Amino acid sequence: MKWALVIWSLSPDSFQIFERFQTLEQCLQKRETVQAAFAQADSDFGSSCRPMKPGGARPNSDIVIHRLTIR
Repeated sequence: MKWALVIWSLSPDSFQIFERFQTLEQCLQKRETVQAAFAQADSDFGSSCRPMKPGGARPNSDIVIHRLTIR
């Protein structure tokens, strides 16, 4: 299983992928480094390691674009 280190500012539900890893151990090691940097900077950012879905991130297929031309 692949893992992603995610970082958020206000809520763990609105996050950004910081880096991807092959193992949970690699992810946790990087998280320690990132959390130490956040603590040193007195930052409110949070981070966690989360499993990635098979195939990785896929674009949202629910996006609809409407265009209108007026002459």
